[in-house]
Amino acid sequence: MLRTTPSARSAKARTIGLGARPFLLALAVGLAAAPAFAAVEAVDEGESFPERAPPAKAPRRKPRRAAPPPAEDEEPAPEAEPPPEPAQIAPEPEPEPVEAAPEPAQREAAPRGNAAPPSLEPPAAAPAARAPAAAPAKAPPPPPQTLPPAAALPPPPPKGPIVLPSGDSGDLLLHFRARQRALLEQNPKKAAAEADALRALRETLDFPDLFTAGAALCREAARELASGLGPQALATATLATDLAPDLPQASYWAARAELAAGGAGALGRAARDAWLAASAEVAEPRLLREQASDLAASAVMAAIIAGCLALLILLSLDLRYAFHDFHHLFPRAASPVQTTLLGGILLAMPWLFHLGPFLALASLALAVWLYLTGGERAIAALLLGWIVAAPFCAGEIARWGALSPLGEDLYSVERDLDSDLAAARLRAAAEAAQPDAAVLFALAHRQKRLGDLEGAERLYRRELALFPGRAAAENDLGNVLFIEGNLEGARAQYEAAIDHDPALAAAYFNLGQDFNRLLLLEQSQQAQRHALELDHALIEPHVAGDDLRANRYLIDAPLSWAEISRAGTEGYGREVRAQAEARLFGPLAGVPLAAAGVVAGLLALLTLLASRLRPCSQCVKCGRAVCGRCDADLAGDGLCGQCVNVFIRRSVADPPARIRKEARVKAYQAFRQSLVRALALLFGGGGHLVGGQPLVGYAVLWSLAFLAINAAGAANFLRAPLGGLWLVRLLVFGLLLLPVYGLAVRSAFSDDR
Repeated sequence: MLRTTPSARSAKARTIGLGARPFLLALAVGLAAAPAFAAVEAVDEGESFPERAPPAKAPRRKPRRAAPPPAEDEEPAPEAEPPPEPAQIAPEPEPEPVEAAPEPAQREAAPRGNAAPPSLEPPAAAPAARAPAAAPAKAPPPPPQTLPPAAALPPPPPKGPIVLPSGDSGDLLLHFRARQRALLEQNPKKAAAEADALRALRETLDFPDLFTAGAALCREAARELASGLGPQALATATLATDLAPDLPQASYWAARAELAAGGAGALGRAARDAWLAASAEVAEPRLLREQASDLAASAVMAAIIAGCLALLILLSLDLRYAFHDFHHLFPRAASPVQTTLLGGILLAMPWLFHLGPFLALASLALAVWLYLTGGERAIAALLLGWIVAAPFCAGEIARWGALSPLGEDLYSVERDLDSDLAAARLRAAAEAAQPDAAVLFALAHRQKRLGDLEGAERLYRRELALFPGRAAAENDLGNVLFIEGNLEGARAQYEAAIDHDPALAAAYFNLGQDFNRLLLLEQSQQAQRHALELDHALIEPHVAGDDLRANRYLIDAPLSWAEISRAGTEGYGREVRAQAEARLFGPLAGVPLAAAGVVAGLLALLTLLASRLRPCSQCVKCGRAVCGRCDADLAGDGLCGQCVNVFIRRSVADPPARIRKEARVKAYQAFRQSLVRALALLFGGGGHLVGGQPLVGYAVLWSLAFLAINAAGAANFLRAPLGGLWLVRLLVFGLLLLPVYGLAVRSAFSDDR
């Protein structure tokens, strides 16, 4: 190897330095001319540059000694000062590739949205292409005339990250028990904190009602009121209304607690809470539908009760005439007492052998059919007809108004956090090859609200694969993708939901939120404006967009009540119909129409043979039986033999007998008048029924029975009674019951007079 001496190395360096001077001089001239050429190009293209800082104030660069690494020279610059404008990047004093490398990286880091893709055009055209990216930088923006209309306003600062939900039914139980322990330890601050935690948990998970917790708090408020703890009961009832605003009992107990805590001064607040309880009963679809079903069922039940009362009243007046004719079927040696006992046994056989209410009432109608007037026969026929129709009516009412077991699970999972058992049953139903769409939707919605985005997305996609075109599922799947960060996928789902349901306001609002994240501000405003026009009450609380919790920032489309009410109703009405038939027809439950046809045939036959059978009738004066077999010489004016001899054949009866008969007639007429008034006071329509207006009496009996059933709260055929609302029902139906009863009694007394 050859070695060089120090003197040789210095001589060689001087030789190289003299040879490089012309090259460095040419390079300096070229760099000085670059800004001038850029300015000329900008003037030719009609663009104006922002005012350039003087060269003397540009940051000085250290002389490079031995080619240091590029990262050591370039990394501190972006931290110490804002990114330079594109026009300032062009005239860098060092043209080496190492010095210009940071520029593409800075362009790629600009915000996405309306911003154009990175461009490597000459510096003169760069400001217009990168206008949206200038807002995060602190450099002054270009003049307005150089920007396109879409970028006239700078975008707002980007929103913060979406806060994923946390919590489940275990947290609900944990806070609930912690509040109870705090109350037992007499620690009101901790109890209030746990109550606030329960409220926050409901808001975070966005469940409409925590029915289980609300019902438990209602029972707790009732115990506290019974113990005389009015203020504590008020706090408990208020928490119940916050956790379950659609639970009527919560508002009712809040009203009770207001009165207990505030006395007469709280009447206004108590009346407000009572009104909220009644409003919840009417506004909630499930409760409203059940109330309508109960009203329909109580109308059918009132018709049967009114018919039974009317038939029993008529039976008490006309049965003795039936026993009189029944006695003529036996030899004359038979005693009337014996034949009467035998007839009573025959009438009681359907009851003794448990043949069902229909056959029992039909036997009574057959026994007195010949002694009834036309209106009274119509009442008996209506009674039997209502009994025959009752199973069909009950089945239809149950199918329309009540929820099936599957519907109950869907309702619980969709609205209540404490529904783990119902969710487990739905998961088992979802394992079927062709599950119900409502089952998949309810499970996916619950998973999304609990923060299981992967499970929710899987269920939503399975639902849309089996049942395409469901707008609610597409909207909610878009929300899941939005929270996961897939804004383009969420946008596609929102647009599909709008295509399938143009009236879905939630999809428009969520699409606007998606546009906002993509910095498409004009489209965002248009979408949210249209959402407000479709459903202002739903959208208006979310317009601010300052609540970044996942279940509050976006709007989910809930499972519709129509799907919940239809789920699992196949065969549900038939089961209720079979139960009603078993109760009303007994062993003839399988053939109710056949049994009704036989009874109708017998009644028609009795009507046709009435003239030949010659049944006895009632004497209009004394009430005795008018029998052609007992008195063959009757005049046929509706008078018995004694009245004929006393009032028509006056010469036949002696004066003492006439006096006794007249006294008996007066006593009977007085008894009949007293009977009319007593029945009017007892049953309202009973007076009209006995007084010769049977159809009016039946209508009054039905009205009073209908109002009394609902006022007493005995109309809960399709659900368990709601504790606390009996006062509301009593006020509504009781106020209607009193005037109807008063008018009926007044009418019966005036007609009898």
